[in-house]
Amino acid sequence: MWWWLAVAAWAQGADQLRTTLGVAGVHAASIGQTDVNLLLAERARWSLGEPTRLWLDAAFTIDPDAATTFERSRVRALGVTVQASSVRLWIGRSLVQHGGPRLVDGVQAVWSEGPWELGAWGGLAPDLFTTRPELRPGGGPILAYVDNRAQLSLTGEVVGAEGGLDRAGALAQARVHGGRLWDLSTRLDWALAEPDTGSGLSDAAAFLQVRPSDAVSVDLVYNAFSAYRYQQTALLDPTLQRFAARVDPLALFDGLSQDRVDPTVHHLVGATPEVHIGAMQLAVLGRARLGALPAEQFVRLQPRVAARGLADGRLDLELSSNLVRYDAGWNTSTGPTVGLELLPSRALWLDTTAQLVTSDAYSGVGGYADLFVDWLGPGGVTLMAGLAWDYEPVEELDDVGVTAFLRLQHLLTRTSPSAPRGAAGGSPATPPPASPAAAPAPGLR
Repeated sequence: MWWWLAVAAWAQGADQLRTTLGVAGVHAASIGQTDVNLLLAERARWSLGEPTRLWLDAAFTIDPDAATTFERSRVRALGVTVQASSVRLWIGRSLVQHGGPRLVDGVQAVWSEGPWELGAWGGLAPDLFTTRPELRPGGGPILAYVDNRAQLSLTGEVVGAEGGLDRAGALAQARVHGGRLWDLSTRLDWALAEPDTGSGLSDAAAFLQVRPSDAVSVDLVYNAFSAYRYQQTALLDPTLQRFAARVDPLALFDGLSQDRVDPTVHHLVGATPEVHIGAMQLAVLGRARLGALPAEQFVRLQPRVAARGLADGRLDLELSSNLVRYDAGWNTSTGPTVGLELLPSRALWLDTTAQLVTSDAYSGVGGYADLFVDWLGPGGVTLMAGLAWDYEPVEELDDVGVTAFLRLQHLLTRTSPSAPRGAAGGSPATPPPASPAAAPAPGLR
């Protein structure tokens, strides 16, 4: 706690400071083992006098029982930005502008004129998932067009490693929207040369949302990929619990450990039609993943009916089923989800779900239940807690698992001039590291 007090005292002139302390634990009754991880995270922006700002975005996972105390370190930003007329400079660690999830330990320079941006980046390319420094020198050009209706960008990279070339490629992104009626986003990441796989597709995606009226919307998804840099465990594991999705921002549980490349191109398609009738919401989420190996294929359907804002806006009810067909057989779960406002303006919010689970791998009927509580306190303090219980009857073994997390967050925001355009390392044309196709729907198992 002392480090937080020291940073808070030093950052009284900060534009924004968000401190997170967390703890999460998993207990598996079948093997009698418990694992507890701690989290320390900080996101900050300081004005060091116009036009210079200091940026920090770091999270550290600590496992007291592991051989390496710092089980995972994620430093996504640590450096300064300088705005000089129409030129922006990033010095230190930052996200490559319009580069998706790519990071660079070095320098970026981007010249802007109206909607056009032209620049270059260069330095060392760290590991994308652990963000540990790597001796991989690289760089490339940046070209973008950004206005209120369309964002187009092309970012290149040539990265070396010990023994020669690590990767040469380019990332093209586009987003075009027609007001409230439709919104289209696309991404194409192409490898021009890689030692193991040569040239070819790393990732291609298209996301289309159509809203013919306020009551009806349809989301369409297509994703083809051979690299996992854009994917999350929710996409790779169709039985992922919603608890894991809630705790994932803590970076305590993550099934991906490196920027893996697979010579096989995998495909994922999906659609989610949704209808709103007053307080009622009807939706069906559909996803299908195709791959070379049967174990990597699945089809998932989740019909969902919900009523939002009941009891003067204090109550949400939902009933959903999740049907998954994959190599091991069928997996289904069905049950209600309840959200309840215990204090006005959702200052204290509770949501819980209970699911009956069946699987071809089970010897009986399993179960899943969870409970989340979010408290918005005074002075920018937020407290979040979660508890989940999972029961899997497998042959003669009844496997019971209990998972819990507690997260304390403090947000300090001060009035300051607006940040330079794109200074935080993102841009209107830069999507988050994981696509909407990877995000689990509420209540999914």
